[in-house]
Amino acid sequence: MQTVGRVQAEFEALSPSLQPTEILIDSIGVGAGVVDRLRELGLPVRGINVSESPSMKGVYNNLRTELWFKAKAWLEDKTCKIPDDPDLLADLTAIRYSFSSSGKLQSESKESMKKRGLRSPDLADAVCLTMASDAATAISGGFSWRRDIKRNLKGIF
Repeated sequence: MQTVGRVQAEFEALSPSLQPTEILIDSIGVGAGVVDRLRELGLPVRGINVSESPSMKGVYNNLRTELWFKAKAWLEDKTCKIPDDPDLLADLTAIRYSFSSSGKLQSESKESMKKRGLRSPDLADAVCLTMASDAATAISGGFSWRRDIKRNLKGIF
């Protein structure tokens, strides 16, 4: 609940014109409770389950991988700015990728990173979650921050 309080305080400290239209939170594990409580408080939150199917099922192994590659493309475009934060830079450059046996791109798991002596890339994961918004809006047929992103939809693409 400390996370909920922190998110609420950050959101309410902003003038209405600067408040985000979406707060995207990884809804796996602890994040599910955070999403539920922020919804109860009326904040524009959407839960993202990064283990779900990607929108481009033939290319990526899961949504997490798709979001990481969308973030990579966004950063390569060089029309964006990110905070000058050494921890964020370390997170963004630490993850590796491979190909699954079906030929799909697959991002390195947090368990694999831990075995290499690295911490969970939480800051970079937060940046990558912001990439979920546009695809979710297209898939769901419109914006509604009251609905979680669901990728396992048949017949959409």
